[in-house]
Amino acid sequence: MLMSTLRRFLLSAIVMSIVTIGTAPACNNQEPNLPSEGWFHRHHDQKPGDVKTPEALKKIRLQQGKALLEARCSMCHDAPAPSERPLEEWPAVMSSMAPRADLSEEESRMIMDYIDSVLQPADPRRR
Repeated sequence: MLMSTLRRFLLSAIVMSIVTIGTAPACNNQEPNLPSEGWFHRHHDQKPGDVKTPEALKKIRLQQGKALLEARCSMCHDAPAPSERPLEEWPAVMSSMAPRADLSEEESRMIMDYIDSVLQPADPRRR
């Protein structure tokens, strides 16, 4: 009696597993359950419906430039601080190092924009 009950239970569990796996979204061409728009915005400092201002987009681009500088340069050596060189020297440095770091033109521009933002004095008209 106990063995037949155990067999039925195991058989039911196996059948349910097969049915569950067979109905998984990835297995039957249904769209997977993705995080909601609200979840994305809660985890990316943005509210649904927010529009990025030019200033916010520039800040994001500068953060990406800094991250690229730190990540790509540090693959071979310590990432340089922008203040290690005068601004005038950075274009030559980037020209020689960008191919070694496998940087696209856009990524190089992002890094140069970041370096420029660090080394250029703030425009007093923007205060």
